[in-house]
Amino acid sequence: MSDVRVEKTVCLFCPPGCGIDVHIKDNVPIKVESNLESVVGPICIKGEVIPEWYQTEAKNRILHPLLKVDGRWKQISWEQALDTMATKFTAIREKYGAQAVATYIGQVADLHDLTYIVRRFNMGFGSPSLYSVHQTCWWGKGTAHAMTYGLYSSPTLINSKCTIIWAANPIGSVPFAADFMTVAKTQGTKWITVDPRRTFFAKASDIHLQLRPGTDGALALGMLNVIITEKLYDEKFVEKWVLGFDKLA
Repeated sequence: MSDVRVEKTVCLFCPPGCGIDVHIKDNVPIKVESNLESVVGPICIKGEVIPEWYQTEAKNRILHPLLKVDGRWKQISWEQALDTMATKFTAIREKYGAQAVATYIGQVADLHDLTYIVRRFNMGFGSPSLYSVHQTCWWGKGTAHAMTYGLYSSPTLINSKCTIIWAANPIGSVPFAADFMTVAKTQGTKWITVDPRRTFFAKASDIHLQLRPGTDGALALGMLNVIITEKLYDEKFVEKWVLGFDKLA
């Protein structure tokens, strides 16, 4: 189709930011495919349905403040909306204290602005009550990556000689997971699954470490002990780039 162009970009529905090729016609996305040049991917169902999302959700977004009056939503101005919220927030703080106002946000990637905007609001209002899925989900991993590498590091399975799936069941959340494992195995990739359950990947892996629930830390320390004791790590790399390795050992 001569009137269709392909733009290369990234999917921002979750933090890794998989590379995507977006097929565009009349400035409207009509198809999304994995960008084979990207080291992050292939994409999952969230990236594939971007055209459908654009046609439905994006066009149905609320673009103006609404106020419920007599049981019905009425469009109001931004000035009226801000004045209404400021009045109610101030009344709550005066009566119950600033901590009585809490904010909660869903998953937001590091480089998105929403996290910082909400945090600034809480600081200005005086409330420490800021919550998100990060407390129980992704943010712990993101923090560890930032402390180790300086920023979140997106893993890639491309050309991996050995892949460990630890306490996860990708077949339940990533549609292409089974196909990717099949392709990787033809390239000689070895798979290890760490999970008390006999999941799809556990059954298909070269090694299934069926540990007792709650003993992940002991297993990790045991693996580190063998790696360090038998010098199975890149000593030159560690000497040049790694801090605190002696304390770890």
